[in-house]
Amino acid sequence: MDSATTNEHPRLLLIEDDEIFVAMTRLILTERGFADHRTLIAGSIADATPLLRAGDVDLILADLSLPDAYGLEVVRECRDLAPGVPIIVLTACRDVELALSALEKGAQDYLIKGEFNDEDLLRAIRYAFARSHAAAELRSTLHALEESNRQLEESNDQLEQYATIASHDLRAPVRTARVLAGRMMASPELASDAPSVQLGLALDGCLSRLETMLEGLLDYAQARDLSSSGDYRDETVQSLVDEILVDMDADLREADADVQVFGGDISLRAHPVLIRSLIHNVVRNSVKYRSDRPLRIVISTEPAEAGKVRVKVADNGIGIDEKYRTRVFGMFERLSGHSDGIGLGLSLCHRIVSLHGGRIWIDDGLDGVGIAMCFTLPVTPVTRDASMSPRVRRALDEMWPGVHEASRVHLSHIEALLLADGDATPAQHLAACSAAHRLNGGLGMFGRHEASAVAAEIESLLTMDLTTSRPELRTLVDRLDALLGMTTY
Repeated sequence: MDSATTNEHPRLLLIEDDEIFVAMTRLILTERGFADHRTLIAGSIADATPLLRAGDVDLILADLSLPDAYGLEVVRECRDLAPGVPIIVLTACRDVELALSALEKGAQDYLIKGEFNDEDLLRAIRYAFARSHAAAELRSTLHALEESNRQLEESNDQLEQYATIASHDLRAPVRTARVLAGRMMASPELASDAPSVQLGLALDGCLSRLETMLEGLLDYAQARDLSSSGDYRDETVQSLVDEILVDMDADLREADADVQVFGGDISLRAHPVLIRSLIHNVVRNSVKYRSDRPLRIVISTEPAEAGKVRVKVADNGIGIDEKYRTRVFGMFERLSGHSDGIGLGLSLCHRIVSLHGGRIWIDDGLDGVGIAMCFTLPVTPVTRDASMSPRVRRALDEMWPGVHEASRVHLSHIEALLLADGDATPAQHLAACSAAHRLNGGLGMFGRHEASAVAAEIESLLTMDLTTSRPELRTLVDRLDALLGMTTY
């Protein structure tokens, strides 16, 4: 027998009711090295059943036309009785579709009676063994991976539960210890003893860092629970940033920070608590690691891959050396020994972005200094009229690229009015009004309701007064420009 076969002495089962074909096949197999006493014969599925159930068959050669089964039923019966045994089907007809269907149902190969020789049969057996063993190894590997993933998931769950319980339960005694340390330092006996006061301050500092670490661990552990809760909402970047700026008002005033937001009207489909934590961490780092220069923070958005927006928070602070820009996302990574942080902030940011299916990385900051923390997040999906028929929806989808290009042209007429400033002619103003009207109608028809609403505001603004406030118009045009960037397919 050819050494390419996987088993040294395989046991074959030939399910065939044609005695002449059986004799011819046994002769071919014997001449090619298959032991005749290891080739079993069955004239029907009923005869083959006890042999297959015994589990001592390495390969099945089955005719698709048997007294008690026909066609794909033969393959199904063999597969049910011996799930892991490779099958080669034999057919007397040139029904290619039937043969292909047999392969889909689990057969390894097929041969047409009268049109194959001993080489064809041997090759089919050899390949059937090879494919069967490859499939078995793949199943084993997949099973091992699934088991490893299950164990890893269980381990992660246990670790996060432990971190949640430990950090939550330990915070109370740490706070109590800080209160007791404060009372101790305030006592008349120790207040007059400078060394004792220093030791008390050092103790309070250690407890403060421990409390911060426990809070960070709790936030990190709870991030996945919040993400899996399904409590995702649509909120604009501007609304999220506004809340954070209110919370950080004292710190920003102390740092004399200038914060600017561009493209804040983009709407995110995300967990609001997690995204606030993400942006808050990034902005807080900009404040914490500022330089002697007046602090500038610029938050901007621009389209990323399909369904995503790239948010960039750039500053002009002390920056991070390029070789450390990946390392800083690890847990408990601190580049500065003088920082009061514990190295969990950016690790938490990485986790939040990953839970939203995005990426996070660091680029150069403003004016070649500082850093730009960049991350991608899902945008609010464009809603379309559910009452549209599939045919109409497909037609609109095919037309959208041309409409999008035309929308850009209309927007350029409005921008021309802005560029003309006070020297704009009535014709330019009329062209801008017409462009805004067309944008409003066209974008609304194609389901771009947010962009259409902005176009309507522009149209209303231009219609009310020829001396429209340029800053207000500029803001609306920038907003519409950003929305058009997000509505491409």
